[in-house]
Amino acid sequence: MAFSEEQGGLGPVENNPEQTSGAWRLLIWAVLLVLAIASPSLSPSSWGGLVALWGWTPLLVGAAAAWTVIGFGGYREWRHHTDRLESIPIRIHVDGSRGKTGTCRLIGAALRANGLRVVVKTTGKMPVLIDASGNEKIIERPPTPTANLREQKDIVRLATEQHAQAIVVECMAVDPELRRASENTLIRATLAVITNVRRDHLEVIGPDIGTGARNLSDVIPPNGTVVTAEQRLLPALQDEAEKRHARVVTVDPETVSDALLESFPYITFKEN
Repeated sequence: MAFSEEQGGLGPVENNPEQTSGAWRLLIWAVLLVLAIASPSLSPSSWGGLVALWGWTPLLVGAAAAWTVIGFGGYREWRHHTDRLESIPIRIHVDGSRGKTGTCRLIGAALRANGLRVVVKTTGKMPVLIDASGNEKIIERPPTPTANLREQKDIVRLATEQHAQAIVVECMAVDPELRRASENTLIRATLAVITNVRRDHLEVIGPDIGTGARNLSDVIPPNGTVVTAEQRLLPALQDEAEKRHARVVTVDPETVSDALLESFPYITFKEN
């Protein structure tokens, strides 16, 4: 992932020492892949010749060493990410059917107005990073059909480099398994926001809107807090929050006046 130079970008996020471990893992997997491709052309006698030449012990030790390096690299990367997360006291994960981007921006602006250093990341057709200084930068993505959840890890690292006290991250996963990975591993929110529950993406999170609400609830942190403007499916969200021993804070969009909406220089909605 990189940030647009035209927007005064910070340069590629991926330039860091952790690339070394990634390169080693790639090299090891390349060797294993070559062996897998070459294995059909090797007769049993050829494998027997290798065993006779080297013996089973070096082959087994080599395989064990390769997997040990892979496992150690993965643990090291996970440990670094966990340490970074724990250095950011406020982590807000925003999900819902609609209004996520606008809600992220408003939360970030409110935190910044109260003197906090906050990093905001929105996703969608034009993903944007708002850094701790309040500067906006377009996130450049490779020309692939879908975005990569690794972006979330990169944002956490960038936030720690900028000594952020809070991050506000829009959930970029639609698939339930990826949503759980995003929350449980990459963000580990201290507070979740579920804007609303609509019939969007029911082919993935459904089949019905009730199931969709329960899948969206996967961003609710255990023993944490979730804020929502959803009214119709609030009982489903409350049930899921109770399973996680989380507190539900409901907000009423009707308490937002029309005059306040009209004061914004852009179109926004009461739910946001």
